[in-house]
Amino acid sequence: MSKDIDTIQFRNSDGEYVYAKAHLDSIDGMEDYTDGLIQVTQLLGDYIFDSGWQPYEVHKNATPNALYTSDGFKCGIREIVLNQNAFGNGVKPRLKMIRVNIRNFAHNEQLAQLPQGFMTTTQVFWARGGNGYLPIMVEVRGDGKVTPRIMVEDVNKPNNSNWIYAQFTWIE
Repeated sequence: MSKDIDTIQFRNSDGEYVYAKAHLDSIDGMEDYTDGLIQVTQLLGDYIFDSGWQPYEVHKNATPNALYTSDGFKCGIREIVLNQNAFGNGVKPRLKMIRVNIRNFAHNEQLAQLPQGFMTTTQVFWARGGNGYLPIMVEVRGDGKVTPRIMVEDVNKPNNSNWIYAQFTWIE
């Protein structure tokens, strides 16, 4: 490093300090900094696993990915595992997420079957369920079955009026 080199600070016409542009290669000691960043990135790669969004199949009677087609999300699941190699205390927290974008279904009808091993415990969340509807409870069972529970006031409405557009995240 060049600790003994004088630096020149420039001022603009208002007397405020300005800095000259420099190429990354001209900054003394930048190699050590970038090497350190690369090492941290590699370490994080060993520490964090992200499956990315994976699609799941929706029951043939329901219509997947029909809502917000131009700028919305599609049905999918995602898992992020922290400390996947069980460093330190061996705890491996898992963040799990599900996106539901489905319409045209009946109350208590199985909408999807998630891959075996994704779910370990049942999760339940509320989702918006259509104009003028009460919220719909979405049940994701430990065996991977995804089922909507429509409120009593809305059970008899036509199936093509039923829809869910929601994302839910939990930690295991």
